[in-house]
Amino acid sequence: MEPTTLSEIEDPWVRVRHVFLPSTPIREEARLVGRSEQVERVRRELRSPGRSVFIFGERGVGKTSLAQTVAFTEDDTDNDPAIVSCYQADFSQLITRVVRHLMALPYYQSTLKKKVLELKLGGAVGHILHRVETQPTEMVRVEPIYAVELLKSVAPANKTAVVVVDEMDQASSQLRRDLAHFVKQTGDEDCPIKFIFTGIANDVDELLEAHQSASRSVATVRLERLLLGDLVRILDSGFGVVDLGVADLLKRRIALMSDGFAYFTHLLGLKLAERALDAEVTEVNEGLMDGAIEDAVADIEVQLKRPYELAVRKYHDRYETLLWALADHWQLERSSKEIWRSYLGVCQKRFSQQGLVFRAPNETKDEPSEEALDESQEDLDDDGLEPRDGLMVLTKQQFRQAVHRLKQTAYGEILESPQRGWYRFRFSMMRGYCRLMAARHGISVGLKYLDTHNNLVDLERL
Repeated sequence: MEPTTLSEIEDPWVRVRHVFLPSTPIREEARLVGRSEQVERVRRELRSPGRSVFIFGERGVGKTSLAQTVAFTEDDTDNDPAIVSCYQADFSQLITRVVRHLMALPYYQSTLKKKVLELKLGGAVGHILHRVETQPTEMVRVEPIYAVELLKSVAPANKTAVVVVDEMDQASSQLRRDLAHFVKQTGDEDCPIKFIFTGIANDVDELLEAHQSASRSVATVRLERLLLGDLVRILDSGFGVVDLGVADLLKRRIALMSDGFAYFTHLLGLKLAERALDAEVTEVNEGLMDGAIEDAVADIEVQLKRPYELAVRKYHDRYETLLWALADHWQLERSSKEIWRSYLGVCQKRFSQQGLVFRAPNETKDEPSEEALDESQEDLDDDGLEPRDGLMVLTKQQFRQAVHRLKQTAYGEILESPQRGWYRFRFSMMRGYCRLMAARHGISVGLKYLDTHNNLVDLERL
């Protein structure tokens, strides 16, 4: 079943919400920018007998959009593909939902339904199908050993049915073990139903640990963040839909704030387009961009808001400046010394914003060791800070203590430390959110990047 095409939508407000999709997975290949290679890979693997696909990567890189795009193009059952979530589900619930989806297809209704109701399909599978059919709102117990046979019994003839199993990272340990056995069975028994699994992960070991031989039946596709040019193409497409003129430099700034995550690009693009439509203008100015950032911050996912709020709750000005400094680089993993340089740079920007001259804090104490930081429970009280015309600046010792604390639960667990003296955001999307929050306050961070020829580009100097 094809989604509504843009050409059929006359209202520009509705049309722009069909091209900028921050909250809805993309389901059309033409709108899935920068993923053509992955689409072809998933499609090719699904067409192999008994083959399933597992799409994995960081939160927010577009795993669900890739899975659903392929599912909607490959499923030819005269219905939408089945989409089920592992969140708070067990194996029986997942399989029952898939079976009920297949029972709604014309093939089952015209060929099998009567046999199921009259118990003419014998054995355990026949009885399970009878219960699923006659108890449409009840969860029916399905043992993994019967799952593939059950699906084969209701699979449409000469049609390809595709199922997306989303949020594998939310699955319980038992569900992961059951799915590992199931994946192996789908390959061994050449299940005609095609499965695409998605989940936040660095690899698929957690899925396959119960059955290492299941790897023969699974193709893995790791999804990375999008390139800067791909994010600009998303903006070009969306703004073109409503004939909105946006300068190339501004589009690149939006793309850099997005930090490789289409979610931020779609969100900022949507808010900017809506501001322009509301103002009835065809060219974007800085005032519209400022308003769009405010709107985007208000609508951001709670998974990003909550850790940020925890981090800045107690020492707002001090920790917020530090978070922006952490986001002021293209490298994800940085040393304490590099972050300190960024921190001083962001402080300087905040002072310049208020027409003040910034002077770096004096250093009179030795730097604490990592062990001392682990043991320290001291608060960053105001007496230990160096006020600068109303703005508080951390000394280097306080800076290191603050960075260390951002690894703690009480401060949102913003950071993790892969090795001594080096830090990175625990969730990469947080860097984009920090850049967005800095932009909301008129501070630009993260505007330096490497282009496709590995040359350093600084948008602040353009």
